Amino acid sequence: NVLVAAFPTQRIGAYKVGRAYAVGVALNGYLPARAGDAAKVALVRSQHPDTNAVTIASSCSVVVLFDSLVGVALLLVALATGALPALPALPLVGTVADSPWMTLAIAGLLLAAAVPLLRRLAPRLRSAWLHARQGVAVLGSPVRYLRTVVAVQSLAWACRIGIVYCMLAAFGIDASLPLAAIVMAERWADEGFATFYALRA
Repeated sequence: NVLVAAFPTQRIGAYKVGRAYAVGVALNGYLPARAGDAAKVALVRSQHPDTNAVTIASSCSVVVLFDSLVGVALLLVALATGALPALPALPLVGTVADSPWMTLAIAGLLLAAAVPLLRRLAPRLRSAWLHARQGVAVLGSPVRYLRTVVAVQSLAWACRIGIVYCMLAAFGIDASLPLAAIVMAERWADEGFATFYALRA
């Protein structure tokens, strides 16, 4: 639905996009830093030659937006109720706090090096920005976004929690929907921290 809104004049095959999504989700289970998302973009691009990778990649952010909101909400509820331990401190935050002047110096050097590069790449960046805006076109119509994206993703989250509930029951654990939701929140948080540490390594 997000891609249909981004490419209204093209025929986007739901089956082809579904296959690409399934492959990406499977790869995310084995590869770090959500490398499966790159596979999704590549597969959709190869099956729809008239599209472009920047628009497809930015369309993924529409899906991530709702998933992040739900994941954060479940995580906060789990933390507030004491169902999960406190989040670990991020090493990067401590590094910045311990040596602010060094951090500012490095940031200044990076900024100085980036300015001429940005000037040279300005035309390409402008084109990429336009393609990125095209990928999130569905957000320009809140009613369409709620009807074609939020409704589908809400159903997907309900299915995920239902699957976790069934798995808990199958292993003889005292299953409940709140517990299943907390397990999903913990899994979502683990994916986020795993991506952070994989990119930082």
